[in-house]
Amino acid sequence: MIKEKNLAIDDLLARNGITKEFFMDETYKCMLVSILETIVSEMTDNNVKKEIKKRYLNSTNKIITTQRIVYEKTRCKLNEEESIILYKYLYAYFTKNGLRKNYDDSVRYNLLNKQNGKCNICNHCIDISTAELDHIVPWTMVGDELGASNLQMLCKDCNRRKSKNSAYNLKMFLVNKC
Repeated sequence: MIKEKNLAIDDLLARNGITKEFFMDETYKCMLVSILETIVSEMTDNNVKKEIKKRYLNSTNKIITTQRIVYEKTRCKLNEEESIILYKYLYAYFTKNGLRKNYDDSVRYNLLNKQNGKCNICNHCIDISTAELDHIVPWTMVGDELGASNLQMLCKDCNRRKSKNSAYNLKMFLVNKC
């Protein structure tokens, strides 16, 4: 059964010009952000937020502390690389400024150039006047603390639909490719 499902997935991806590597990479990134979302949603309870913050302040090894927190909150076991990513996200959450950074046009142009003038979700052509700057990991969770590596250019429709839904990138990528 599993082998048949894997063949069906491979076939679906191949018929739609999606490499398995790209699909797995997008799914992987989405999973990590979903883990962050779970922890951040628990931290709406101020006691949970204080407890996690205190654990980090008293920690001599932030990566192991991250692994433990993630496991306790999600039952997900992370390796060291994943723990570093999640620690970076959680650190950004705790240190985020309440005000959005105003990125200049050079950042927007560089992103548009990198994306070949296309929306990073639906692949429609966009330009500086029709594109909107978007945080891949939602701003509500990490602010601007992750810098330009957390930014993408989207068309207005995709940006409105995505809002702060981190799984939207993966969902729409698959819908637009299939």
